[in-house]
Amino acid sequence: MRAAFATVRVALLFSSAGFGAAPLFSQPHADYFYQRRVYGSEAIFHPFLWVINSGFFTLQIDNRANKVFKIQYAAGGKNVLWNLRHPVRALNKYGWKNFITAELIPTSLKKEKAQWAPNYFGHLLGGGIAYRKNLAWYRAQRCAHPVRAALLTQAASSLLNEIVENNGYRGVNVDPLADLLIFEPLGILLFGLGKVENYCGENLDVAYWPMQPALDPFSGALENAGHGFVFKYKPRYSGRVGIFYYFGIQGMAGLSYQAAAGRSFSLALGVAAKYLQPVDAEAEARSLTATLARVAGFFYDQNNSLLFSCLVSPETRYKVRLNFYPGVVRFRGLSPGFSLAFRENREIVMSLNFGLLPLGLAASSP
Repeated sequence: MRAAFATVRVALLFSSAGFGAAPLFSQPHADYFYQRRVYGSEAIFHPFLWVINSGFFTLQIDNRANKVFKIQYAAGGKNVLWNLRHPVRALNKYGWKNFITAELIPTSLKKEKAQWAPNYFGHLLGGGIAYRKNLAWYRAQRCAHPVRAALLTQAASSLLNEIVENNGYRGVNVDPLADLLIFEPLGILLFGLGKVENYCGENLDVAYWPMQPALDPFSGALENAGHGFVFKYKPRYSGRVGIFYYFGIQGMAGLSYQAAAGRSFSLALGVAAKYLQPVDAEAEARSLTATLARVAGFFYDQNNSLLFSCLVSPETRYKVRLNFYPGVVRFRGLSPGFSLAFRENREIVMSLNFGLLPLGLAASSP
C-alpha cells in the first residue's frame, strides 16, 4: 500500500525542511482557512466530511450510479495502485506526448484535450485549499501532528476519489498519475507557503463550501455529495460588488454583493459536468473527459460560511438542488442542515443532517 501515499511523500519531505529562517508550512494567518463558525458550512466542517465529499465526488455525474455499496472498490483499488506502481509502463502505453499535452499543459480547450482543467482547478487549487482547511482544523483541535494528519486525510480522500472513479475498469488509467503524483502534491506545497495564505487572506475571499451528503438506507444511494471552492475578488472602487468564481463539478463565474454584517449574495452562470466518459473508447489506455451542460447558481453566505445555495441545471439529472445549512432554520433550539433536490422524472430527494455528523439521512419519492 506504499503507493497509496505517493501523493504526500514530496510534501512530507518539504514540510520537515527549512527555507531560510521560516519553515515552508508556516502559519501567518492561523485562523483564516478555519474559523470555528457556529453557523453555515463552517459549522459542519470535519475532515471526514471532506473525505466523503471528495471520495464520492463523481457520483453527481449523470452516467454514474450513486449506489455506494455497488461500487467495485477492490477492483478499482487494485487497478489504481497498479498504475501508481508502474507509471512508466502506463505512460509508455498511453503515450507521453498525449499525457503532457492533455493532462499537464493547457494546450487546447477541446474536451478531448482538456483533462488539464480538472487537474489544475480540482486537484491543484481545490486540493491545496482543502489541505489547508484540514490542517487548520487539526491545529484547532490541538492535534499532536497536524501536518501529518492533514496529509493522511488528503491521501485518503484522493485515493478514494480515484478508486470510485475507476470502479471496475481494468487497464492503463493515467488520471491517477496526474492527480496523485503531480497536481495533489503541488497543491499541498503551494498552499503550504505562507505567502500564498497571506495573499488569500488579504486579497481574495477563498472558501471551501461542502455539500451535505446523506445516505438513503433503503436504496443505498448517497445523495448530495460534493463540494465547491470559491474565489471572491473586489476590485478597487467597486463598492460592495465583486467578482465571484465557483468551481467543483461546476465551473461558474458571476458577481457577489457584500451586504451588512459580513453577509454576501452571489449569482453565477457556467457549465457542469454531465457525463464522464473515455476520450477514446477503443484505446488500450484510458483517459476520461466530461460532456458539459449549462448551470446557474445562487449563494448566500456570512463571513464566507455558506448558509444557502441553489443550483439549477435543467440538462442534468439533478434539475434543481437546494441546500440549507445550520443557522438558517431553527426549531426548539435545533438548527439542522437539510437539502431538497428535484430530479428527472419528477423525483424529489430530501435529506436531513445534524451537527458534525458527516453523513445525514436521505429519502426520495417513488
